[in-house]
Parts: sequence; C-alpha cells; structure tokens
Amino acid sequence: MTRYHFVTYCIAALFVFTACGKTNAPDASSQANPTEVVSTLQTTDAATVVTDATPAIEAPTAADAAENDSWSGNNFANKLDTLDSYTATFTYTSTSNGKESTWVWQQKVIHNPAAMEIRTNSNGSDIQAADFRMVKIADKMYTVTNDPVQCIVVADQSLSEGLNPDSIIGNIPFAMQKTGAGPDVFGHATDAYAFTGNAADGSNYQSNALLERNVGYAMRWEVTGKEKNGATLEPMSWKYELSDINAVAPVTLPKECENIGSGTKWPMPDGAQVTMETNEMLGLTSAKSVKELTDFYSTAMKDAGYESSDGGMTTADSTMLMFKKDSKTIAVIISLQDGKGMVIITQQ
Repeated sequence: MTRYHFVTYCIAALFVFTACGKTNAPDASSQANPTEVVSTLQTTDAATVVTDATPAIEAPTAADAAENDSWSGNNFANKLDTLDSYTATFTYTSTSNGKESTWVWQQKVIHNPAAMEIRTNSNGSDIQAADFRMVKIADKMYTVTNDPVQCIVVADQSLSEGLNPDSIIGNIPFAMQKTGAGPDVFGHATDAYAFTGNAADGSNYQSNALLERNVGYAMRWEVTGKEKNGATLEPMSWKYELSDINAVAPVTLPKECENIGSGTKWPMPDGAQVTMETNEMLGLTSAKSVKELTDFYSTAMKDAGYESSDGGMTTADSTMLMFKKDSKTIAVIISLQDGKGMVIITQQ
C-alpha cells in the first residue's frame, strides 16, 4: 500500500510562507497524505470495480440518492453546512507485508461563532494522541506540530476549502444501491446503501453507508476489503463517521499556543498587527516607515534587556538589526512591502 504525507502540513507551510516569506516549517515527510488513499483506489482497483459494475453515466450525488435509490459516494459531505456544528472522523487501516498500520483524521466544526479544529494521528487510531493539530478561532489559525513541538500562529487567514471531509476522502465512485431503511443515528433517520465488487487482479471491496434521509449527507461510510500488494492480497479498511451533530463543545486554544500570537514576546510599535508567530519567530506589519521602525527597535530592544550585536546591515529600503540575550541571537529584519512596514523577528 502506498505510504502518504499529510496535506495539512503543506497548508500550514503555505500560511507561513505567505506571512513571512520563509520558515522552518516541519518536514511533511513524517506525515500521511490521505489524498493518496483516494488516488490508489481511483486509479487502480476501485476504478476497475466501478467500470465492471456500472455503465458510464454521470454518478449521482448524495442529494440524488433518495430519488435514484443509488449513491456513488461523490460529494458525500454535501449539506454539512446546514448543521450548526459537527465532528467528522476518518480512520484508515492498511496492511503491508503482514504489518497493519492505522491513520486517523478528525475535524470539529462550529459555524457560529466560526471555529474549527483538525487533529491527525499517523501512528494509530487514538485521536487524542494527535501528532498534528490545527485550530482556527476568529481570524487566527493555530498549528501545533511535533518533533520539535512548535506552535505556528497566522492571522487574517480564511479557512481553506481543502479543510473538509470531502477533500480528505475525495470522490470514490462506488455504485452503491439502497438496501432499505437504516437505523436512527443520533436521532436522525437514515437509509442504508451497499456495494460489493471484485477487481481483475483479485482485489475486492465491500462498501456500506448510512445517509441522512431528509438532507442527504453521509452519517457513516465504511469500506473493507483486500488490495493487491505485489503478489499477495492484504486487508484494508476505512471508516467515516459523523458525530456530535449540533453539539460540538467550544473549540479552545491549544496549550502550546497560550503564549504565542499575542505579540508580547518582543517589543511591538503602537498600531502594529501580528501576521505570524511561532515560538521562535514573529512577523508583523505597521504603518510606520522603515526608518521609524528601525529607530523604534534600536531603542525598544535595548530597553527590553537585549544587547546590540555585530552582523546588522542597512540598505536603501531595509534594515537588519542583531541582538543577543541569554545566549540567544535575535535578528530584527525591517523592510517595506506593499506600502507597509514589515518586521520579521527570529531567534536562534
């Protein structure tokens, strides 16, 4: 089974590049990319299954399922925006050379006031042991990574369209047929859909879903089967489940970020806006000129207990000031960008 890298690290890195132009963002190679799960199923086994099982017609969406008695799995998260809040959890288990591994992704969404939390664990199904977290509260996005533990805060970032269940699982076109009424799930009536298929290479899939009867979004969706791995068939499974419908607890600030994002670690001129902050970096914008900001930091850093250090430089439209404190070296880079003063402070 293909190993994969988690896409949200790339999103987090993009936020940092946008805010400050450079970063020591964590290496994405340590995480899982769920979109490659979709690619594996679509381009190999599942595509063959669907070709054998159903004629080449436009696949119905979740909203069409009640009328057509069939459901393809496309747009399975359709209509989630009609809910006040929800938790969506996706668990993927694969086997390679007899060794099983599990990856889990979970998203909590509150629409009013807008807040969101994403957790992933690439080392098992315990979502509380997440090795990646992303939280959006108001206009700030907080990203917590491991190895080393670091909080990245980016201000004024809209929620990416990629952060939703549909984009994680993607469109897996199983030609599922309604089998009858399903059980009530969290007080919602459902209809049950199922699909079984076999690919030419011996791979096989069994898919079962429960769709909310009145609106059409998926409440549960499970796929189990065996995939070809070299000369052998090995088991795989994934499960999507919707929970906490209209009952998500308030999303709170990660404890790793409690002292990050306020702009209090280093001096800030009046009226400045924090655009990005980590444990070791601060980015901000100001209406002040490069000279005014240079004069401010030359004095404010010394007043805060930092000593001037060699290595600074000045050009026609930028300044770099160097300071030291407690064996740490701090660089204050000041420049003009889009008519605003930009300051990046880094600590090593």
